[in-house]
Amino acid sequence: MYLAKKIAADVLVIKYLDGPYFESVEDYMEHVEALKASKAKIVNYVEVAGKHHTHLTNPEIIAPLISDFFNS
Repeated sequence: MYLAKKIAADVLVIKYLDGPYFESVEDYMEHVEALKASKAKIVNYVEVAGKHHTHLTNPEIIAPLISDFFNS
């Protein structure tokens, strides 16, 4: 949590709805909230249908999100 609050770079978090959580949902969301409270100007959290490898199997779903993030 300490490090998440110190992030100064813009952040894009893409969570796949059918993908695994590698920690409890509560801890995961607490980290997202810590990022939002960080020094970063932009923190985008996006939930997308798909599994962990959707960026590889269906990049057309993810590419616009990443492009929009870099263009903002």
